[in-house]
Amino acid sequence: GKANALMSLYFHIPFPEYANSASLCDLTPSLTKEIHLPTFNGTFGEWVCCPKFNSGMFDAMLQTGFIATFCGHDHDNDFAALYRKPDSDISRPMLLCYGRYSGSNGEYNHLPKGARVITLHSDGSLETCILDYLGQASNRVVFPE
Repeated sequence: GKANALMSLYFHIPFPEYANSASLCDLTPSLTKEIHLPTFNGTFGEWVCCPKFNSGMFDAMLQTGFIATFCGHDHDNDFAALYRKPDSDISRPMLLCYGRYSGSNGEYNHLPKGARVITLHSDGSLETCILDYLGQASNRVVFPE
């Protein structure tokens, strides 16, 4: 059916498919470069810290029609990945996004402070980017295009 940006979920701990999205692109963490690939956009600054047990949440969301998820937890990641599960009967991808670290100085403050801005459009699509503390936008993604 038609994409619906309202079918998105916001939570803290990423599920294993976030780690799989980086593995499919054969990436290793780096804070010194942003990644700009057709299916992966942003900073992959640390390994994804997700549960070892896969609860099936991603599969259930994909089957239900969700189009995007947004999480935090790994402060040195702010990427957005179009993830298509290799063994799924559903061919459409889901957008997996991290926010941007926005807190005070602490253990994790390698990226400039900022936020992930999400705009929901009336046509069912969404647009998202990272907005840094100076107001500069980067890593813009529109999904679905």
